Amino acid sequence: MACLLTMTFCAVVARRHSGVRMWVWAGAAVLCFAGGSRLAYGMFATGGRVASLFMAGVLSVYLLVVAFGAGMEDDRGWTPVEMLSLFAITATVGGI
Repeated sequence: MACLLTMTFCAVVARRHSGVRMWVWAGAAVLCFAGGSRLAYGMFATGGRVASLFMAGVLSVYLLVVAFGAGMEDDRGWTPVEMLSLFAITATVGGI
């Protein structure tokens, strides 16, 4: 889950930049997705490895759609500060 949240953060930051910085952040997002997929492949859910990869893919698409604000009335999406707040809340709840 942390890899996918980090991927979403990198994608949100990449969306706010242009040029080389955008490509660096987009590359970091791809690497985080690859790391999350590798971790999901190692998990054995009820359906096996394929189901784990499928669920990781669905979750990553959902996080990106929500983070970019698709389908919302203002279409502004999340800011990097909002993403850090979400990560802090998720880490706190997960730690408790």
